[in-house]
Amino acid sequence: TSAAAGAIDSVLYSNVFEGLTRFASDGSIVPGLAESWEISDDGLTYTFKLREGVKFHDGTTMDAEDVKFSLDRINAEDSANAQKALYSAISEVNVIDPTMVEIKLS
Repeated sequence: TSAAAGAIDSVLYSNVFEGLTRFASDGSIVPGLAESWEISDDGLTYTFKLREGVKFHDGTTMDAEDVKFSLDRINAEDSANAQKALYSAISEVNVIDPTMVEIKLS
C-alpha cells in the first residue's frame, strides 16, 4: 500500500473493498457501506448509519469498530498508506454504537 500504482486503486476499489459512500455515474454521492449519513451544520461532523448484515470475506460482521480501525490506521503517525493525505482532515473517529460511526474533521 505504500507505493501502489494508480491503476491498482481503480481495479481494487469496489471490487475488493468498498467505502462508506461511492460516486454514481452522474457524480452524485450514494450509499456504500453506509446506508445514510448526516452532516452537522458547520460541516465538520459526519455521522454514518452503517448497513446491517455486511460481512467480511471470512464471514465476520462489519461494524463501526471496523470503520474506526480502518480510518485510524490510515491516519496513524507511522502509516505508509499511499492515500494518507486524502484523510488528513479527519481529526477524530468515534463509535456511537455498532451501526453508527461519527467522523470529525479539523
